[in-house]
Amino acid sequence: IDNRLDVYAKVDAKLWIIIGQLKLAEKDTFKLESQRAELANKVSKYGGTLNQYRQAIDDIVVVNCAADIKGFMSLVATARQYHESIRAQSGDIANFVVNDIKSTLNGFVTELQTKPSTEQE
Repeated sequence: IDNRLDVYAKVDAKLWIIIGQLKLAEKDTFKLESQRAELANKVSKYGGTLNQYRQAIDDIVVVNCAADIKGFMSLVATARQYHESIRAQSGDIANFVVNDIKSTLNGFVTELQTKPSTEQE
């Protein structure tokens, strides 16, 4: 899970670099900047859920399951819910990057490619 957060931070940093390069090429980056902001929001929510999951796991470790079986089972159920939420959010982020951001970047690639010499004339 921590590796994913590192990857998301690297993707965000690379998007900032790409946005800067596109601005230097005098391209409109509004859509890409909006998508980067949305990605940052999704990653922030993912991080919040991750912290809650870690807290639930830490609570499971310290609870006396023999003395408080209902509390223990409740913590396990809570941790499972957070884990499922983490998986769903991770899938959502991956789909957003592949389907939205990548398609926007591909549009810039197509737009910036040099035309063959036959088309330039």
